[in-house]
Amino acid sequence: MHKSKNRGDSVKSAKKFKIGLLASAGSIVSQIIAFVSGLIVARTIGPNNYGLFVLCRNLCQTSSILSRSGFELGVIRKIRENKDNALLQASYIAHALYISGALSFSFVLLAWLWGSNYLSNNVYHYDQFNSVFSVMVILIPLLAVFRIYIGLNRAYFRIQQSVIVESILQPVSRLLIILILFIFFVDLWAVIWGTLLSFLFVICYLIYDAKKRIKIYFFSPKLLPKIDIGSYWRYSFMIAITSSVNLLLTKMDSFMIGYFNGAEEIGKYAIIQLTVPVIVVFNGSFNKMLGPTIAELAADNNYKGMASAIRQHTRWMAIGSFPLFLIFAFFGKDLLLIFGKEFTLPAITIVILASGQLVTAIFSSAGFLLSMTKSYKFEFPVLLLALFLNVFLNYLLIPKFGIVGAAVATLIALFMANILRVAIVSEIYSFFIFDKWILPPLILATSSLLLILFARNLLQDSTIAGAFIASICFCVLYVLILNSVGLSPDDKKLSKDIVTLFRKKIL
Repeated sequence: MHKSKNRGDSVKSAKKFKIGLLASAGSIVSQIIAFVSGLIVARTIGPNNYGLFVLCRNLCQTSSILSRSGFELGVIRKIRENKDNALLQASYIAHALYISGALSFSFVLLAWLWGSNYLSNNVYHYDQFNSVFSVMVILIPLLAVFRIYIGLNRAYFRIQQSVIVESILQPVSRLLIILILFIFFVDLWAVIWGTLLSFLFVICYLIYDAKKRIKIYFFSPKLLPKIDIGSYWRYSFMIAITSSVNLLLTKMDSFMIGYFNGAEEIGKYAIIQLTVPVIVVFNGSFNKMLGPTIAELAADNNYKGMASAIRQHTRWMAIGSFPLFLIFAFFGKDLLLIFGKEFTLPAITIVILASGQLVTAIFSSAGFLLSMTKSYKFEFPVLLLALFLNVFLNYLLIPKFGIVGAAVATLIALFMANILRVAIVSEIYSFFIFDKWILPPLILATSSLLLILFARNLLQDSTIAGAFIASICFCVLYVLILNSVGLSPDDKKLSKDIVTLFRKKIL
């Protein structure tokens, strides 16, 4: 019996690692494609047009979260709750598409009839804003349908399919379409239509792929069983509100830079925002491994087990994120010259925005724990308070300090939100998310960097290629030293399990 239980735990752990590794690989590939795409697009159309595109895209992304009302997660819950009733599943899926579709097209009509003119006359006084935003709003329903179908793949445990579509197929098709359009017209409109057409292409693929597995009487709602739409929508909409606040917390600086400083400054700022998220690239993969574990431990009121899992998660976020933060802090200005001198920004801006990503990574386990337990109700007010603080600080600092002020405002808001999360977790569950083993990776990363900086200073190098080589050498040195002396016993075991899984995949 004991052996059978251990074997079952082993299988579950292997599955968690596989999901985590798959999500991590997808995140890395997605980051690489996004970087290449941003590099080509930004250098081709320039900071002003790139900033205008980013501004309109961010506005559409925020609106799309509200229009799809959290159904991309709501369908996952309902499909799993009714796993033996295909017709009931189909009813939940169809109603998610009905409601999100109606809301999305309402947003589009509102933008066409009133919103676009209002924003161009009162907020963003740019020559092309009205025409660009009027076309970009088509992205709202496309994003809604895309996210819901990605949710369906996850609900049916087709994780590999969702990662391929979300992290590879969509960004690659977008880049290819934009490059083809650049042959005919090299301007902002090639980027806009390339983005819209790529989502349309991927949605057509998802619909075709889903119809073979999911029985949805989309055009015959009378054939579907009745569901409690009110309860379904309330659950999903709360997710949407929280997600919207969370997204606004990260996008508000761009919106307000656009209001005070113009599209060109948004374009320069967006380049840093495009690159620094690599700091949290491993966050999603470890969250997918942590999620089932925390949910199970919370159900058993096993706070000691929760503390152990959360602390290990926090350590691995520090292990993976802190060295990447140091690369941006010390080599970021040289590395970002690859986008061209017209995108040059103060080095302090890179450091501040990278610090915000580091805070998000290292403190993420506290927010994730709140979301995965009955304490989820605390997440929304914390994020809302941080958003209000962010808006206030942006309004205060951007007119005086420009984009540096925007970066400071975002960092302070993120830090406050995460400190509150940690305080709430400590109060409710009586444990702290950090332990002594978080210090070795921080010390070893700093020591490794000092050695590389010393060597680079001796060579008197300040080139992009030199910064890239120095970054690689730093990472290799850090990993070697960390693996030798910087891991706790539990982390060494986890490291060996990951390496074993990699070997099995390769062989």
